[in-house]
Amino acid sequence: MRTFIVLAVTVALASQVAAAQAAGARSTTFRVTSLRVLYGHTVTLTGRVESHTAGRHVAIIRRPYGRSAPMPAAVVVTRGGGYWSYQARPPIQTTYQARVGSRLSRAVTIGVQPAVSVRELGAGRLSVHVGPARRFAGRMIKVQRLVAAGAWHTLMQEQLGARSALVFTPSIPSSTIRIALSVNQAGAGYLGGVSHRLRYHAYSLSLAPSGYRIRFGSPLTLSGRLSGAGPGQMVAIYQQQFKRSSPFRIATVRTGAGGRWSYSIKPVVQVSFFARSGKLQSRRVRIGVMPLIAAKLTGSGRIKAHVFAGVGFKGRLVKLQHEVGNGIWQTLVQKPLDFRSEVLFPQQAQSGVLRVAMSVNEAGAGYLGSLSKPLTYRAT
Repeated sequence: MRTFIVLAVTVALASQVAAAQAAGARSTTFRVTSLRVLYGHTVTLTGRVESHTAGRHVAIIRRPYGRSAPMPAAVVVTRGGGYWSYQARPPIQTTYQARVGSRLSRAVTIGVQPAVSVRELGAGRLSVHVGPARRFAGRMIKVQRLVAAGAWHTLMQEQLGARSALVFTPSIPSSTIRIALSVNQAGAGYLGGVSHRLRYHAYSLSLAPSGYRIRFGSPLTLSGRLSGAGPGQMVAIYQQQFKRSSPFRIATVRTGAGGRWSYSIKPVVQVSFFARSGKLQSRRVRIGVMPLIAAKLTGSGRIKAHVFAGVGFKGRLVKLQHEVGNGIWQTLVQKPLDFRSEVLFPQQAQSGVLRVAMSVNEAGAGYLGSLSKPLTYRAT
């Protein structure tokens, strides 16, 4: 019985010693400046040995995510007062401990955020890279836009290519954006990450005509801007004429300063225009064409009119009109055009301002109605 009591006391004392040693191990100080770090950046590990003496060796032990056993990272020497420090650069989530002799500090796990960078290349393109390279190939990144109250709204998603990089042209408006990689896409061993803010300048192609209706034979100027681009970029001009089933390219121009461009053409019939640059396409604009009516007085006091267009107007009716005041015109006579699209009106009994008019119905498909310039007529 007495032997049993002695053994029990011995075991109890051994347990107390082990507990005291364990308490001593836990009392070894160990701190970090942050529990998360950006990939490629450092975090500072610091501590103080219990003896408060300089010259003690402190082994830094690390266990990266996915490793079953810890491994040595470095050995540092304490300074005055027993203080020590170490700059760690974990490539993936890593657990650290400090060991002095056989005593271990508490374990601290540092989370690693992927280093997401974005920059604008011009011409509307964005370059995205996520570190570490190759680790995130095939993962989805989000393009997010800053909205009211500091919130971020996801506009689109894209897949990272080889070496965790991507160059693309997003279909988004000019705005303040960032690139985000969610924790689910980052995957095991990593936290989610976001890039810095970037003011994105949308890449767009505009087109504006000098007018939406034009007389046959007169020049039309098409102009626009390839925003977000500089000089020297190629812009293709397309047209689709009336009754044509598909558009075709009529010219290619280069942008000037500020991405601006222009092109002149003389439409012969109703036509639609648009411009393209790479994957960008401008809006379509439809241009109506009015036949050109040239009217003049002959030596005999008659009025001769000739109608010009891309087709002949034989048999179509044109009207000779007289201005009666306040912008009101009265038709005096109408006659059909001959095979040359000409007509000769007889002498008029009344002086005044005259013009020749052709209605949209008489002009026919692909043309608008038209008017000649006014003539001052003196009856004889």
